[in-house]
Amino acid sequence: MITITEQAKKHLIAMLEKTGRPAVELSLTEQGCNGFKYTWTPVTTNFGDHVYALDDDYSLVVNDQTMNHVKGSDIILEITGFDKRLTVSNPNVDGQCGCGESVNFK
Repeated sequence: MITITEQAKKHLIAMLEKTGRPAVELSLTEQGCNGFKYTWTPVTTNFGDHVYALDDDYSLVVNDQTMNHVKGSDIILEITGFDKRLTVSNPNVDGQCGCGESVNFK
C-alpha cells in the first residue's frame, strides 16, 4: 500500500491535466550514485498491477516490480521557495545520495 498526501495528489493531477493523460506511472530506473531513481511518467491507461485513484478521472499506477520496493511508502510534495518536488518517503530504503535523487534498498 502507498499513501499519497492531498498536496501530492493535486500536484499529480495538475501535471496530468497538462499532458492529457489519465494516469501517471511511478517506477524505478537504474540511475544515480545509489542505484535507483524514482520516475513519474504520464501514461495512456489508468489500469495496471496497482492503481491508486487521485480523483474520479486520474490515477497513479505502480507495477508489481516497483511495488516490491515501494510498499509502505508515503508520497509527499515538498515545497521549498518556488520549487516543488514529489518525494517518496520509503521505509524500504537502505541508503540515498546526498541530494536524495537516487536510493538503494534493503
